[in-house]
Amino acid sequence: MKKSERKTRLGDLLVKRGAITPAQLKLAVHEQRRLRLLVGDAVYDDDKSLSLGHILCDMGFIDQKLLTKTLKRQARLRKLAIVFAILAPLLSPFQAFAAKVSASSDDVITEQVITGSGWQNMIDTDDVTAAPEPAPAPAPDPEPAPEPTPESAPETAPEPAPAPGPEPAPEPGPGPEPDVNVASLSLSWSIPDSRESGEDLALYDIGGYEILFKKEGESLFTSEIINDAQVTEHQLFNLEPGAYEVQLASFDNEGLYSRYSTLHIVVN
Repeated sequence: MKKSERKTRLGDLLVKRGAITPAQLKLAVHEQRRLRLLVGDAVYDDDKSLSLGHILCDMGFIDQKLLTKTLKRQARLRKLAIVFAILAPLLSPFQAFAAKVSASSDDVITEQVITGSGWQNMIDTDDVTAAPEPAPAPAPDPEPAPEPTPESAPETAPEPAPAPGPEPAPEPGPGPEPDVNVASLSLSWSIPDSRESGEDLALYDIGGYEILFKKEGESLFTSEIINDAQVTEHQLFNLEPGAYEVQLASFDNEGLYSRYSTLHIVVN
């Protein structure tokens, strides 16, 4: 059943109007299913007493006057829905797109400037002055040798000590490792209104949704459960670049799952 038809169903119109509660509608739907099984589909096609409106009247939830008024309003709304369905574009029931989130590199570049060559530039080897060489000690005057002792040889001056060279500049420390690019993936879908068998599916019968995703080439999926039937979008974070397989399925309050819808996405 199309989503526009679901908004004009008799039970949903009565609940929206406040004439009955969702619990009363659920009881009437179960009673209708029980009667269908008893009388068979051939009788149901011609028997108006098995319609949902008559069952609501028989159960005392509404009266015939309110039923007649609501059926007229339903007919008007469905005519408008048909017109809008012709004019509105077709929408995909399962849409997804990738939004890449990259970390800014400004902080990294600034930190590299500070921790890289910045400390080296603070030490200028041209400003380092070499220590002056010590002056050679003067040679002592030779003592006069007593006669007839011959004169003694003069003592040699000690060699000057080598001047110390400039200290080497400290080596720069390793720069910070660059951040790994990560991305997020936004998924959106429409709320199902029928089961795979064609049977109507009310909103209060939906238990939630399950999203499975993995990087192509990997064997295991990551699962995320959404326990809210009214949620129609979800975001996956911290995805590495690459091709991904994403699957989406809905499940009812009794744990029955629909078939998984598969989508292949490339995250750059």
